[in-house]
Formats: sequence, structure tokens, C-alpha cells
Amino acid sequence: MLHNKCNFKIKNKILKIKSIKIIILNGNIKFIEKNNFFKRNISRNENYITLNKKKKKKIITLKIKKKQNIKIPIYIIYINYIIQNYKFYLYIDIDKNSNINLIEHHINIYNKKNIIFFKKKINLNINSNLNITKLIDLNFKSYFFYKENINNNKKSKLYQNIFILNYKIITLKSKIILKKKSKINLNSISILKNNKFFYKTKIYHIHKKTKSFQKHKSLTLENGNFEFNGEVKINNKTYETESYISNINLCLSSNSKIKSTPKFKIYSQNTNCNHNSIITNINKKQLFYILSRGIDNNEAKKIISISFIYEIINNIKINNFKKHINNLIIKYILE
Repeated sequence: MLHNKCNFKIKNKILKIKSIKIIILNGNIKFIEKNNFFKRNISRNENYITLNKKKKKKIITLKIKKKQNIKIPIYIIYINYIIQNYKFYLYIDIDKNSNINLIEHHINIYNKKNIIFFKKKINLNINSNLNITKLIDLNFKSYFFYKENINNNKKSKLYQNIFILNYKIITLKSKIILKKKSKINLNSISILKNNKFFYKTKIYHIHKKTKSFQKHKSLTLENGNFEFNGEVKINNKTYETESYISNINLCLSSNSKIKSTPKFKIYSQNTNCNHNSIITNINKKQLFYILSRGIDNNEAKKIISISFIYEIINNIKINNFKKHINNLIIKYILE
């Protein structure tokens, strides 16, 4: 059992949104909200969600049965409060014709060093849809090594928005396989201040009529170090394939480092592929225009920074969650 002070900090971190909540504390399931969907270790004949944990390894399996349309989001809160490192595995299997919204929230309630190895595998079956919003808000002493493998089967769709704030070093690697008529949208925002973020995506179009769209934005403040490597491979005879990579970086500090490498490997005809990579400072004309309205310099930079990332924040459909992330980012920029 956790002491009262720890419980109080956890309650302050968890978002007050209507959802199906799962709390995972240091890799162990501590709480599952009672509802009509969740049953632990249920039989295969059930038509809802199974959530199991294997004893030998910290592997949690989240299975969504076929033809499920869960309107409220599943909210998974990963809480770290120990000093030592640990490994954690999550497997998500969405059966055919199901629609799911998932929120993943990584938090650290104490200002102590954590080294976390997190591995996730997602399997989207035929004609299934998954919308993921991920918020990583740890502390300045956290090392987070994250790897995900995503399998998009026929006519499946995945929309993922990632918001990365508090950490020391993060390595995020995504490997995605797209099958016939499947689609994926990957969006991310990272705020860098005295930390490092390495982001690598690999997308494989192995069947025809597949689509992948990526938009990644970084805002680098004091001593930020961001490196993006996005690779898309389009196999032979994968006709009518579309792919787009966009990496836009706003640098607010002269001592920050940014490296961006989007690339395509195309082995098929009749494809539509584009990419862009931009590293820029605050537009002087924009700044002058705002200053001319009687706004001070720091407030003007804050307005420009928020407008830069708002496009991706606006993808969030839950208003309370959108407001929370917006407030977190403003607070982080002003600190």
C-alpha cells in the first residue's frame, strides 16, 4: 500500500475525464475501474475486453473483442515512483470492426531518477480503428526508452498523437507495417529544455492502397537536443500508395541542436510521396506585429510558441484533456 502523501500526488496527476481508468504502478496493475467492459482473466467466450498480466514478466495484454464501439476512452496511467530501472511490456489486440479511443499517460510523482524500458505491440485487425493520445510527463531525471511495433491489417486505421514534455533523455522507436487499404496518422509535439529526444519511425507499405501521414513538431528551448529519423519503405507492386512526412522545428535557443532526416525507399510505381523538413527561428515580422500591439517580448514569444504547436493539440477531441495539455505546455515554456 502507498502512503497518503503518495496517494495525494497520484490523484493530483490523474486527469479528471470521463473514461475507463487503469492505473499501472511500477509495471503492476493497481486499479481497474469497475464497468461493463473490463473483466480480468475472462474466458475466450466473452465479448468484451480482457486485461491479463503474466507472472514471469511484466507483460500486460489488452484485448478488445470484435464489433466493440466503446465511446468513452480507455485511460491508462503509468506511474513511476521507484529509483531502480525496470522493463515493461504492453500488448494491444483490437479485433475486427472495433472502434477504440485510448489515452496513455506516463507520470513520475517523485523527483528521482528512473530508467524505464517500455515495449508496446499493437495489432489492428480487419476494419478496426484505434485513436491513441499519449502524454509523457515525467521529470528531469527520467530516462525513457520506448519501442513500439504496430501491425495494421486490411482497412484498419490508427491515429496517434504524442506529447512529450518532462524527461532527461527519451528514445522513441516506432515500426509500422501497413497492409491492404490500411492507414496511419502519426503526430507528435516535443518540448525540449536541457534534455535530449531521439525519435525514429519506420513505416513499411507492403500492400497496395495504403496511406501514412506523419507530422512531427519540436520546440527547442535552452540546451535542447532533438534528432528525428523518419523512413518509409514502399514495396514493389504496392500501387496507389500515399505517404507524407513533415518535421518542423522551432528553435528558440542558440545552444540547441536539431537534426532531421526524412527519407523514402520507393520500389513501386504509381505512388504519391512527399516530405519536408524545416528548422527555423521565430519570424521577426510576426514578433514585431505582436509587439506593436503593446504585448511584451516574453508574452509575444509565448503566443508564437503556442500557435506553432496548436495544430496538433487541436487534434485532441476531449476538451478537458486538450486544456490540460495546453496548460502543461504553457507552464513548461514559461519555467
